[in-house]
Amino acid sequence: LQLIQDFNISLLPNSFGVRWDLDRRFIKTQYRNNELGTEGVDPNFEKAFTWKRTYSLRWNFSKNLTLDYSARTNAIIDEPEGDIDSQEKKDVIVNNLLSFGRTKRFDQDFRFNYKLPLDKFPMTDWINADYRYAAGYTWISGSLDQIEILGNVIENSLDRTLSGKFDFVKLYNKSGFLKDINSPPRRRPTNRNDTTTVNENKGLKNTLRLIMMVRSLNVNWSKKEATRLPGYLPTPFLFGMDSSWTSPGWDFVLGSQDPGIRQTAADSDWLVKSVNLTTPFTQTAAEDFNYRIAIEPIRDLAIQLDAKKNKLDRYQEIFRFDTLTTAFQSLSPTRTGSYAISFNMINTSFIPDNKDNTSPVFQTFESNRQIILDRLKAINPAFEDLNSQDVLVPSLLAAYAGEDASIVPLTSFPARPSINWRVDYKGLMRLKSFSEVFQAFNISHSYVSTYAVTSYTNSLLYTDDISLDNNIEDFALASLTNDNGDLVPVYIINQVVVSERFAPLVGINVRTKSRMTASLMVNRERNIALNLSNAQVTETNNKDYVFSLGFTKANIKIPFRIQGRTVALANDLTFRLDFNVKDSKIVQRKIDEVNTITNGNISFQFRPNVSYVLNQRLNLKFYFERSINQPRVSNSFRRSTTSFGTQVRFSLAQ
Repeated sequence: LQLIQDFNISLLPNSFGVRWDLDRRFIKTQYRNNELGTEGVDPNFEKAFTWKRTYSLRWNFSKNLTLDYSARTNAIIDEPEGDIDSQEKKDVIVNNLLSFGRTKRFDQDFRFNYKLPLDKFPMTDWINADYRYAAGYTWISGSLDQIEILGNVIENSLDRTLSGKFDFVKLYNKSGFLKDINSPPRRRPTNRNDTTTVNENKGLKNTLRLIMMVRSLNVNWSKKEATRLPGYLPTPFLFGMDSSWTSPGWDFVLGSQDPGIRQTAADSDWLVKSVNLTTPFTQTAAEDFNYRIAIEPIRDLAIQLDAKKNKLDRYQEIFRFDTLTTAFQSLSPTRTGSYAISFNMINTSFIPDNKDNTSPVFQTFESNRQIILDRLKAINPAFEDLNSQDVLVPSLLAAYAGEDASIVPLTSFPARPSINWRVDYKGLMRLKSFSEVFQAFNISHSYVSTYAVTSYTNSLLYTDDISLDNNIEDFALASLTNDNGDLVPVYIINQVVVSERFAPLVGINVRTKSRMTASLMVNRERNIALNLSNAQVTETNNKDYVFSLGFTKANIKIPFRIQGRTVALANDLTFRLDFNVKDSKIVQRKIDEVNTITNGNISFQFRPNVSYVLNQRLNLKFYFERSINQPRVSNSFRRSTTSFGTQVRFSLAQ
């Protein structure tokens, strides 16, 4: 009985709402006869009679399980043309009202939220996990006079999210001894024996604290999918289903992404048999995964580890009736998408270019091609091109990751995300020499790297097995050849990009007790873009050095006398100095050719300013700005700008 803290079940809905809006409008249009110069009102006015219905339901089955349902129907009450001047026309309107009108659009959403009851059990109360299932369904009416030709459109969506947090500190604190280590009481030894005991325990506690350095883990996964089917004939009755309760099926209404829905609809005569249908059947899927680990090896040292993966896929085809075969056929199937995953290039981050702008890392990429090609030939002897996509991408990833090309995966879509990180340290404030001078002294470092396939599309030679049921990470190597006898990859990639950013490489932020602040940031960034159509690499490097200094002080004495006496400024005087140096370089690298700097510059910025608060409403500022831009290429010129002045700011706010 102690395992269960609370339990709750609701047998009735918590809330239920219905709203109906009937709106009837007569719109008369103004006209002008240009020939006769007369104006008037067109007697053939337009009529709009709409009926909007909204439903909502919220049901808390328990504290951990909730259901939200909402539906919206937009309907039209069709009216006979002209004035309603006969009983027959009135009966038409009444009958249309009794049938709830002609539906133009129907939308509904189911949302289930479930919090796993892990907090109810002492052994798992340090874990939180939530699951969300959201299904949407939409029915859109086609044009009234084109229903038999183009039909209606139905589409559904499925959004699944799973998030979890593992609070390891709460797990450690289940032990009273470990809890004292995580939050030690402030005690001082009173004699020599106590000091000896404290020193003996200190080593053990520090060791256990190091073992408990993993403090938390957060994991998030989400997948959003959608299916769109045109040419659909049945109309919705309740909950998106037709009056026979068979179409389009409960699985589709509740978010099923089975691509077989199009064939099921064709076999069940739910689709128009029209050769004029050109709207494609489409399916999309966007999947995101990331996790974050918080680590504290010692007090005041925080390390954050991150990894992520993002996938976006889209499949479409024309699915329509063929009069020759008297059956439905799939025409022009296409799959497109993008891919991004956390990467790691730290092994090659600090390898400098040679004096002639050649890069040792790029040279490694060139030599890796033969190693990768030999591995591919062992699988399929038809591989011969050193600059084919299946050769270039693994060669690039191996070179810039600093890995052995003989063991890297032979894929353009690596499945395992690498670790990125951020480090913050503020332990220097525990030193007496620092605490006497500074209020804060923080040191930081961050590294973020990404590999991205900007876009891909399947080759026209491959039209089988390209549906979204097949994971892009498991795609097969090239097996078919073009007219020239060259192997063609399954998915054509235009460009891949590997990038990294130290933001900062080293960062120092300090604040003194005398109200002075200072910061120093050293940032670095590198982007490698491989164009697969011509096997060229565009490399962008940025180095950024930022220094800031500022202080605020009152009662500063003016360095000159006014009317023979020294005057002190009673209010706050604020001084700030920003100094920035940025070095950027873009190099075009071609295989077996000269590497060329195509753009870049070295820029300097110097910006001091002084501001003085005259009173609560009036602020006076003196500023000076100097910037110099020195280009790296001969077709650009050196530029320098200088500006200075005074700003007076008066506030009207109360």
